[in-house]
Amino acid sequence: MEDAYIEDSVRIRLIEAGLQELLSHGQQDFSLRRVALAAQVSCAAPYRHFKDKDELIRAVIAHIREDWLLLAREIEGVFEPGTHKHIAGLLAAGVRFWAAGGNFPSFLQASELSGFDEPISSAIKSFSELKGLSPEDEDALLYSILAIYYGTVTLVSAGEVDIDAAVKKLTQKLLEELK
Repeated sequence: MEDAYIEDSVRIRLIEAGLQELLSHGQQDFSLRRVALAAQVSCAAPYRHFKDKDELIRAVIAHIREDWLLLAREIEGVFEPGTHKHIAGLLAAGVRFWAAGGNFPSFLQASELSGFDEPISSAIKSFSELKGLSPEDEDALLYSILAIYYGTVTLVSAGEVDIDAAVKKLTQKLLEELK
């Protein structure tokens, strides 16, 4: 039992160190040696838990996705699903979530990003159904909101805009889009 706990602890440390490595160096310069050093384990330890660096990167992204989905579920508990306030809450929380993570562009390059849009897409689908929008209008709305959202996150991550001002502008723009 204790061995399983230790192994889980090492795996978690590797994922956390992998996250920092991904933020600092991106996928192209990701180093298992640096991850092992940061996690304070042997250079062989990552290979006992992950097949290769790509599997560790996928585990890091899955960990981030789980955190985001948990936050999105909490927001759903605060705002009535399918309303503009629910969508605005998701977008504001998403900007803060990604800004807290740091190097957002390195995650944009990850092919495993599917699923991060799901809470926002689902909220927009519910909104569209409530408003009786056509599938074409729903797609256009989703595209425009995601473009504004990812643009805002990228600007905040790059330090180009203040996060509080960005969130305020994002939600104002959203309200204009949803009229």
